Amino acid sequence: MKNSNHSAFPLSMLVLVLTLGSVSLETWGQNLDLTIPSLEMQSTSVLDSRDKQEIMMGWTCCWDKKHISSVQTEHSLESTLLQLKENPNQLQFTLSEPPSTFDWTLFYTLQLADIYTTYRGLKYDCVKELNPLVGESPSVGKMFAVKTAILLPAIEMDRRNNELTADTFHYMNFLMSLVITNNIQQVSDAKKYCNKR
Repeated sequence: MKNSNHSAFPLSMLVLVLTLGSVSLETWGQNLDLTIPSLEMQSTSVLDSRDKQEIMMGWTCCWDKKHISSVQTEHSLESTLLQLKENPNQLQFTLSEPPSTFDWTLFYTLQLADIYTTYRGLKYDCVKELNPLVGESPSVGKMFAVKTAILLPAIEMDRRNNELTADTFHYMNFLMSLVITNNIQQVSDAKKYCNKR
């Protein structure tokens, strides 16, 4: 027995199935890309962090050379910026002038003057050295060795960090002048009130 509505029902079902079918085919195409990646050119806009990481790990078989180069350049720039954040003095330019020959000469002369005035003061029984690194009555050799052991690494570190400037030397030389002035005053007082050893 045939129903007259029978032909209309399958037609509406067919339209419904075709509509759903086309939607599901579009969804299928978006979710499951069955193309072989090595056969298509990738654009840089598709590169996500995972793609970039894989390229940096050496998995470059499926990418165009210009994209590989772009990722490597980007990585290099990011590394450089990260290093600059960790060590901002690396590329810092300064308008400070380096220490002059006079600054160096004065610095070394003041160091020797400090040793000499300390030595002169230690000849008296009421004078003792306050620097705990050398003891209360150090020899000239010990004072020289300790100064050298402390100053040379400090100067080298400042030189490497580009912090060795004329201003720094002016400040250090000023402080050493005060130390030497104090030493001279101590020797003068010791001559008046103390006995020689």
